[in-house]
Amino acid sequence: MISGTIPASIEQLSRLEILYLGENQLKGALPESIFNFSELTELRLTTNALEGNLSQNHFERLHQLKVLSLSCGRSFSVNLSNEWVPPFSLYAIEIRSCSLGPKFPTWLKIQKQLQWVILTNGSISEPIPPWLWMMCSQFHLLDLSDNQIGGSLPRIVNFPSTYQIWTVGFYFSYYYGVVVDLSSNHFHGSLPLCPTVTHLNLANNWFSGYIPLNIGHVMTKLQVLDLSGNAFIGTIPYSITRVKQLLRLDLSDNHLSGKIPDWWYDLQQLQVIDLSGNNLSGTIPPSVCSPLSLFWLRLCRNNLSGGLPKSLRNCNSLLALDIGENKITGTIPEWFGESLLSLQKLRMTGNMIHGRIPPQLCQLSNLQILHLSHNNLTGSIPSCLGSLRGLKLVKFYKWFPNYLYFSYVFTPKMELIEKGTKQTYTFTLDQVNLIDLSCNNLQGEVPKEITALSALSTLNLSRNQLSGRIPEDIGSMQQLETLDLSSNHLSGPIPLSMASITSLSYLNLSHNNLHCPIPSTNQFGTFTDPSCFEGNPELCGKPLTTNCSLPRKREIEEEDDDEIRLCFFVSAGVGFVAMFLATFISLTIKKSWGYCCFHFMEEVGERIIKCCTYGFHE
Repeated sequence: MISGTIPASIEQLSRLEILYLGENQLKGALPESIFNFSELTELRLTTNALEGNLSQNHFERLHQLKVLSLSCGRSFSVNLSNEWVPPFSLYAIEIRSCSLGPKFPTWLKIQKQLQWVILTNGSISEPIPPWLWMMCSQFHLLDLSDNQIGGSLPRIVNFPSTYQIWTVGFYFSYYYGVVVDLSSNHFHGSLPLCPTVTHLNLANNWFSGYIPLNIGHVMTKLQVLDLSGNAFIGTIPYSITRVKQLLRLDLSDNHLSGKIPDWWYDLQQLQVIDLSGNNLSGTIPPSVCSPLSLFWLRLCRNNLSGGLPKSLRNCNSLLALDIGENKITGTIPEWFGESLLSLQKLRMTGNMIHGRIPPQLCQLSNLQILHLSHNNLTGSIPSCLGSLRGLKLVKFYKWFPNYLYFSYVFTPKMELIEKGTKQTYTFTLDQVNLIDLSCNNLQGEVPKEITALSALSTLNLSRNQLSGRIPEDIGSMQQLETLDLSSNHLSGPIPLSMASITSLSYLNLSHNNLHCPIPSTNQFGTFTDPSCFEGNPELCGKPLTTNCSLPRKREIEEEDDDEIRLCFFVSAGVGFVAMFLATFISLTIKKSWGYCCFHFMEEVGERIIKCCTYGFHE
């Protein structure tokens, strides 16, 4: 990745044909000399921090230009009038996050060789004009996502019937097919059918009605079908089984009902199934893991019931399993740790799962997310969780949002609670390392072994029955951003090492039995909300209003009173015994011995009284 400014000496490359500076950290103004390169065929400047303004005048000499790729930012804009007549004939145009709207640029009409069109986040709001629909027959890539485009779509849209190999970016060299991405707009009406499209993304629109029963008969070339975030109703059509090349099926966040079909045997190429956020009921079908390449299974936020099918153990390639917010019962199978060895993300929150957390889960060495909150789990937290390798390694890489092909095929998605709020993670999901066992009936101590998870970013053990002390070595968890141990029975002081976790931005230790002063150094100086510590009667210091000096003084006085009372009762007891012995001896033995005994007891009594009354004088 290149940073800094583009050197003025670039003007010496006057015969340059391809200039690819996209996906870098370049800043400053673009040298004017770039627009004098008359032989330039490709100009790609997306995703930088450039400054300035580009107008149509900058392109007057670029007669050979075939590929134009730009993105705007806070200090960089592009102003092209609708009446502009470009001097070039493009086959690929990419303009991201530039204010093009509210209407489509009409100068695209004369670009007769266009095959690749990306106009995303451009503030376009008018319906797609007829002239653009006419051009669709030549588009191998049409991406109009993240605008406000409204209107309905034709019942059938024709795209190229023959495919060709074309480059799609820096991270992926070639692709073969037709991609249509109209996601995150205001389209409404029924679902259009596009017979030759391989990737169809209509997510986050206002489409409604039934998914056409014949969709699998008409769109047989589909590899990706994303209809998430709409208002489709009815059941999942059986004809989808005819789409043998299907890689990803995302029907999440609609109003689909009925049972999850049991025909997944027919889709052996499937890698991603996302049916979350619907009204699906019944049990998880046995065939759901029959596609051997399945790596993402997301069925959360439905009304699924019953236990986990044993056929899940066939999901050997599974990276993520999300069945949260259902009515799943039974226990966590021990074979999870024996069969799902590739698993990185396990989310089972909000079900009715009971029993212990099986120690076999510790065999999932790649696990990065363990989310089992809001169940009926009992027993102790397995200490072997401290051996999870996936939570010890800090990852500096991420999903590439500019990895064009991969983002069109699959965007990871999962809801997690971090820093007390629910968030949906997409491309940054792989950077999240989380253990959430909150709202169960777990008992015992917080395992000290868990402090070895040096890459853990979120630890939530709140609302359980945990006791004992917070592990002293918790300060070694230097990547920790969220720590919630509230509503347990934890005791002892807050470990001073916790103050050294500089990344910690959310802390909740409320409603426990912690005592002693709250640390005031380093990171604890940022926790100014008293609710983080309330409900600990013996805790004192800022941000609480309880002053630590007063309780300590009373504590010393109470200790002194206890010592005085002890001396009083001891002396009284000794005096009674001495009196009894003296009386007995004086009556039964010689008088001289009795006198000696009385004299000795008198001296002992005086010494005891002096010792005890010394405390009163002090």
